[in-house]
Amino acid sequence: RHTRDDVPENFAHDPAGNLLMQDRPGPTQIKGNRLLMQGDRHYDYDAFGNLIRERRGRAQQLVTEYRYDSQHRLIGLTRPDGTTATYQYDAFGRRIRKTVDGQSTEFFWQGD
Repeated sequence: RHTRDDVPENFAHDPAGNLLMQDRPGPTQIKGNRLLMQGDRHYDYDAFGNLIRERRGRAQQLVTEYRYDSQHRLIGLTRPDGTTATYQYDAFGRRIRKTVDGQSTEFFWQGD
């Protein structure tokens, strides 16, 4: 991936799409196809592989928490500044609403 202002990043994946290698500045740690650390960011996962926590900053004090429903769909998050977001889905698993600090965005689907 190349961006105008950032150093280039390179990624390698296996045929199933699993991340095998990430080449970018700063420390990076990958285990079991899960990124555990990148720079000052540390990632925690639940038993199903869902990202549940991102810790960053000095002593990883800035924490973003992620919540999922029983079908492993993201249903909410809380950012370090207290900002919250919730997500709702229809019976087909499509996201139909996102609410960030009381401001909602609805998504409408046509057909399958």
